[in-house]
Amino acid sequence: MNELEELIALLGQDADENIQADAAEMLGEIGGVRAVKALLAALNDPSGVVCVSVILSLGELRAAEALEPLLVVLSDGAENERGAAAVALGRSGTGGPSRR
Repeated sequence: MNELEELIALLGQDADENIQADAAEMLGEIGGVRAVKALLAALNDPSGVVCVSVILSLGELRAAEALEPLLVVLSDGAENERGAAAVALGRSGTGGPSRR
């Protein structure tokens, strides 16, 4: 299993929200289609800590496919998630192509 696969697996686990949040941040640094898909899948994680990391990572990646889900979070998410969505949308501009 390579690093990307390991991070995707860690993000999808239910054990430790801090490990999941760290995995989300690292996926945001690595980028790529598989990272974006994994982050989008984790956007509704029950942990606010994980969600905020996922949201900020999606903003870093400037993934066009994240624009609509981030707008939903901005209008319907918990307060800390709405703040993260505002930051992520500011980073992503109009939702340009994925960084990597």
